[in-house]
Amino acid sequence: MVPGMAAASSYFPRACEIASGLSYDTVIELILANGLSRVPNRAQTTEAGLALVQ
Repeated sequence: MVPGMAAASSYFPRACEIASGLSYDTVIELILANGLSRVPNRAQTTEAGLALVQ
């Protein structure tokens, strides 16, 4: 099951904002960084905390 991620109407980013003060963009960045960090030997973290695949 995948939570809704629409910026204007989704409950998941809104819940993250209420619970932790995270913006929509920060929630997306964290999800991407977490997912990419699971790719063996291909993830590299930038200064902004984002993981990039080479």
